[in-house]
Amino acid sequence: MTSRPRRGTISVALVGIGELWESRVKPAIQEFRDRVKIAGVFDEVRSRSVAVASEFKADCLPSITALSERPDIDGVIICDAGWMKSSIIELLTMRRKDCLIFDWERLSEAELQRIAELADDVGTTLMVDFEARFQPVLRRLRELSATELGPARHIEIFLPALSSHLEARHQYLAERELIEWLDASQVLFGRTPHALVARPETSILWKSPSAESQLFSEAISSQKALWWPWWGREGSHLSAMFRPAAPSSKPVRDAGEEAGKTLSPLSLTFQREVVTSSGESSCDEKRRPEIRARLTFAHGVSHFSSTTELTWTPQNGVSNCEDLSGERPAHVLMLDQFIRRSIGGLLPVPELSQILRFRQLLRNLSWEPQESPNH
Repeated sequence: MTSRPRRGTISVALVGIGELWESRVKPAIQEFRDRVKIAGVFDEVRSRSVAVASEFKADCLPSITALSERPDIDGVIICDAGWMKSSIIELLTMRRKDCLIFDWERLSEAELQRIAELADDVGTTLMVDFEARFQPVLRRLRELSATELGPARHIEIFLPALSSHLEARHQYLAERELIEWLDASQVLFGRTPHALVARPETSILWKSPSAESQLFSEAISSQKALWWPWWGREGSHLSAMFRPAAPSSKPVRDAGEEAGKTLSPLSLTFQREVVTSSGESSCDEKRRPEIRARLTFAHGVSHFSSTTELTWTPQNGVSNCEDLSGERPAHVLMLDQFIRRSIGGLLPVPELSQILRFRQLLRNLSWEPQESPNH
């Protein structure tokens, strides 16, 4: 028997019961038991579906088709779609089921394009777990930008280097973290990045005077992105350029001050570094390490090396250290926004189509000139 939840709540189905479900989705669901009704569960391993369905008094669904045909299910949380990933998302999109999609990094360009266009045509929300934008430090920095520190001007993000740069799983991880922090920085700046510039390291690209041109020709012939496998090694450096703000229609009272704001560039840089004392990478597939960052604002600075600890200092002021461990974690806030979007809210959420735009930036990566060293 199926029934619709009361107004203000949503009825959802779960797809894929595994590590992501246990570590991130289930704790968030438990925070919203009064707003989320789990109506159905599907996993390729039926015993896992049965266990979770029994725990939440939901139906164990025999197939994705059966799930898509349930009129009482408003949204679907895709923790792991397995080998059927793109087919599952495409079918649910056609049936107008809003989706919160984890583990999206293995979707191909063609799959992304097809599904994003379909979602746009039918008006379905396909939200992705760009977790970085929901971290406590980012939420607090947005508040400080609006109050104490003024607009963000420069962000330096230090990412852990990857030791096994040729392994496919690390390629997915490297792309994912880069995309997530591009999105988070876009939210903080309130501007859209339109280009990425790489700075080639001497030890990586300049083994010979023709190394750079060889890299380009090999990448073109193999149809692989230029950023990989270079990106991920210690010393790798990327800069993002952001579009300027749209001209204001308001009268300018202080032309000099306004001109200074207009000329002040926004910049974002990424750099790979070894973050463990042993010199080994702490970046693995299951547990992403903390990322540290330094930020410069119009009226102060801040830095963090944990998503729950923040230090900020206003101009000519006293340094403030804040412990944000009591704030709602990122996965809880993500589910909250998915719920509000699915019941008709207009708030912006990270959507599948954004992955295409960020990947396009990577494909169009340009290289900063650097002189070849003397031998």
